[in-house]
Amino acid sequence: MRVDRNRIIGLLPPSRDHDVGHGARRRAVRYGIAADVEARCGSRRSHGFTLNISGGGLRVGLDHPFDVGDRLELAIRTGSRRFTERAVVVWSRIRPDGCIAGLAFEDAA
Repeated sequence: MRVDRNRIIGLLPPSRDHDVGHGARRRAVRYGIAADVEARCGSRRSHGFTLNISGGGLRVGLDHPFDVGDRLELAIRTGSRRFTERAVVVWSRIRPDGCIAGLAFEDAA
């Protein structure tokens, strides 16, 4: 099953501001969005926010890092809209206050 892009795009503010991102590895348009995220991997939890989102995944700032390859259960909320997804950590950069990570939706492959 694939991630429903309309559900993700529906989270965007009415202005539809977006971060087009023309990196060589990027395959989808990234949209800037402010959403709260809770990520879980087994008993480990981390809270944070989205930096951008696309049909294939999202970039997040989290208060505790996960390892590349970890499979996460995500609870994503913006305003009254909420959804859950499964994702895998593709990359992670440790920061003094947590990490920035790239996550790929498992169902987007």
